[in-house]
Amino acid sequence: MNLETMTEIELLQMHGAVIDELNRREVVRTQNNPIGDYTEWLACSRLGLEMQANSQASFDAADAAGVRYQIKGRRSDDRRVSFSAIRNLDQRGFEFVIAVVFDRDYSIRFAFKLTHAAVTELSTYRK
Repeated sequence: MNLETMTEIELLQMHGAVIDELNRREVVRTQNNPIGDYTEWLACSRLGLEMQANSQASFDAADAAGVRYQIKGRRSDDRRVSFSAIRNLDQRGFEFVIAVVFDRDYSIRFAFKLTHAAVTELSTYRK
């Protein structure tokens, strides 16, 4: 298979088939960009966390003691990385954020765990 010779529609169809297969394997849970679902699956499987339902507000996973985790992932080749918004930060819906930055080939560049207080201190509000 040579991606360079494929048409745009063939590439999009392949992307859809890949997302469907990852969904069947329960690696991703939606049809959205897979990085968020993949990061949640990876963090939960490696750290022994229980993934929450997609409709759960404020946190993505919890440990056996009930500690709540917001999980964020970003695929980037830039040095500066920003993550998606954390809504209702002031409501303290989680104790920790686990953030993973992937290189373009999905290898992990770095990962970190921050307390809610650290996230509040380091984050910037943007409309």
